[in-house]
Amino acid sequence: MRVHTIVDRQALQELKKYLLRPRGRKGLQILMGVLALVAVGAVLYGEFATTTICLFGVLVFGVEIIALENQQVKLSLKRLQELYGEDRAEGELVFLPEELQVINTKTGGHLEMEYSTVERLVESTHYYAMFTKEYQLMVVDKAQFDEQSERAFLQEIEGHMPSIRRINAAKKADKAEKCNK
Repeated sequence: MRVHTIVDRQALQELKKYLLRPRGRKGLQILMGVLALVAVGAVLYGEFATTTICLFGVLVFGVEIIALENQQVKLSLKRLQELYGEDRAEGELVFLPEELQVINTKTGGHLEMEYSTVERLVESTHYYAMFTKEYQLMVVDKAQFDEQSERAFLQEIEGHMPSIRRINAAKKADKAEKCNK
């Protein structure tokens, strides 16, 4: 099976929450949680200066996560511009019996990788993003699929990469939208 890949501004913006390595994001979130707990404890003891400092720290780390996501998008676009003279790259993924072939349609280059190299599949509203263990990104545009071909794509993933970690960001976005109504 062959599928079209694309990395551009729209894809990166939609997937930016997942562009940071999970370990780094989790570390900042844990730090924010600890600071929030210290702030609660400080309120109970009447330490309002400590509370203010801790809450300010939570705010700073929250803003830092957002800034890092945006920085990652800008850096990726800058790299695309430097390599290809435009802020998009297109290619193909070819599911072969023993390996995944990645083809860059602009340069004609290709590489083969073991299926075990891919460890995460994120589904957003318009894209599937596949991440390798070293956090390299392959973006598959859902617009190319009808219901049958999308099912075939997911069966290829499940067949070749049964231990892949799947994250359905599209469902999370739908739930958040319903809560806001």
